[in-house]
This record gives sequence, C-alpha cells and structure tokens, in this order.
Amino acid sequence: YNVGLDTDASVQQLLPLRATAMGVSFIVAAYNIQKYVEACLASVLPCLRPQDELIVVNDGSVDSTPDIIAATLRDHPQAHLIHKANGGLSSARNAGLAHATKEHVLFLDGDDVVVPEVVCDMLRLLDTQNPDILVTDHVEWLDDGQGPLQPSVPRSHPAHQLSTDVSRNLIDTFKDGSPCVWSRFFRR
Repeated sequence: YNVGLDTDASVQQLLPLRATAMGVSFIVAAYNIQKYVEACLASVLPCLRPQDELIVVNDGSVDSTPDIIAATLRDHPQAHLIHKANGGLSSARNAGLAHATKEHVLFLDGDDVVVPEVVCDMLRLLDTQNPDILVTDHVEWLDDGQGPLQPSVPRSHPAHQLSTDVSRNLIDTFKDGSPCVWSRFFRR
C-alpha cells in the first residue's frame, strides 16, 4: 500500500489534475473507528479488481485507527492510505476524491461493511451498463452485532431494473429518502 500526507491546500491543487481511468475508486473516510475499520476494509478488499483502487483517508484519528489501517492494507498494492488533519467527513471524502484516479467512485464510512457478492454484482452492472449513478440498498445494524436496526427502505423501482430515464431516476432517488453517498456508485 502507499501512504500519503494531505492538507486542504494540496487537495485543492490536485482536484483539477486527476485524470480518470476505468474502474472504481473505493474511498473510505476513517476517524477514531478502531472498533470497526478492520471489518470495513476486510469486506472491501475482496471486491477489488485489477483496475480498481482503495483509498483510505485517516482524518486525524487519535486512537489506533491509523495503525489498524496500515496493518490491514500492508499487502495490497491497490490500497492507498492518506493521513490528514481532522477536518470532518466531507473534508476526508474530498481528500480521497482528490487522489482518486478511476471513472467511478464509491464512498464508504469506516464503520460500513459491504457484502462482496453484492458489490461484485454492482461492478458488473457498472461495466456493462455504464450508468452515471448506481444506487444500492443497505441495512443498518445494531452496534452489539445482534441484527438489523431497521430493514432497508424499499426502492421506488424493482430490484435489478435498469432505467435510462434520467428525470425518473433522479425523482426515484430523492423519493427513496436515503440521503447518503455510501449506497451509490458515482461516475466522476
């Protein structure tokens, strides 16, 4: 893996310079989540194809989060760890985006866990359908690991249905009421 240091000024300098290549940049924002970050990364790493990259942004953690990330990513050349001063979630995501080189982006929080088989299905859809936005579903889990906090909210259209109607897709996305970036793949 590669380690970098970032500041807000360098993020602003990098944004216009990044070219995009085929694949997905998985961007994980991490701040003081030592309890969860290893499971997050362990769920993402099996999803990486040769053309993908994993960018983990340590947003100034003061616990053992950076050490856990470094140990987890040690043998993964497609993974990059960026250290920056704490600036909040948006700042961490922007720092990751500034370093991203792939056509599509998936943002994750460091306490998220993905289902690799589902992500593989989504990656196939990205490759074959090339959408601007691909919305996935999610389930929230209790911190004690005993099960779902709430089931996923049903989507406005049936699962596995692809639509090229941009207006309808935007309406459905907002109607679904899940204002998060971590359940969506975005084209840059």
